[in-house]
Amino acid sequence: MENSNNAFLNWCTSFSGCDDGGDIGSPQHPSVWICGIEPGGCLDYKDQNTVSLLFQEYYPTPATGSETCKILNTRFGRQTAKLLGVLEGYTVDEYKKFSEIHQPYTKGKRGYFKWNLHPIPFKNTKPENWNLTLAKITGFPTKEAYINWVRENRYPFMQSQTLKHKPKLILCFGITKKNDFKSAFLETSSTLGKLCISNRHAT
Repeated sequence: MENSNNAFLNWCTSFSGCDDGGDIGSPQHPSVWICGIEPGGCLDYKDQNTVSLLFQEYYPTPATGSETCKILNTRFGRQTAKLLGVLEGYTVDEYKKFSEIHQPYTKGKRGYFKWNLHPIPFKNTKPENWNLTLAKITGFPTKEAYINWVRENRYPFMQSQTLKHKPKLILCFGITKKNDFKSAFLETSSTLGKLCISNRHAT
C-alpha cells in the first residue's frame, strides 16, 4: 500500500514500540528477548498534534533501559518476571527476588530486552481503536491496513536485528499471533517447536 507519510514510515521501521528496551545483546553476550504484540497504553489519538509528535521521533538504536526496574509495576511484567525467573532457576514464588537481583530492562543491567511487533500503543488489540486522526496521520484507513504494512516492512527490520544480535531466546506473548512472530524473527525455512519448562507455570 502506498503511503506518503515518510516520518511515520521511518518511525515504524526503527526501534519504535520498544518500551524500555534494555540490553539487546550481541553474539558474544546474547540476551533474552521478550516481545509482545503492541505497547499498552491509553494515549489520546483524537488530537492531531499529539499524534504527529508521537511519530516524529526516529529510533535508529534501541532504548537502553529505564532508570529504575519497572517490571513489577504491571500484571504483564509480573507474569514475565515469573517466567524469566524460572528460566534462571528460581521458583515462581521467587519472582520478586529474581527482579531485584537481575532488574530486567534497567540501564546498566545485562541480559534482557523488550519490544513489540507493532509499534503504536493501544489499551488493547481491538481494531476499533483505530480512528480518523490515526488514519489521516498514518495514511492507513484501518488498523488492518496498518498491520499489513508493518508485516511487509517492519518485520524484515526485526528479522535483520535478530540475525545481527543473535538472542539466545525470544519469548513471544500472544498465541494468536504465532505466525506473525515467526515472520518477524525466523527465516522462512525455520520451524517452531514447543518447550516445557519443568511443571512450573508463570500464571
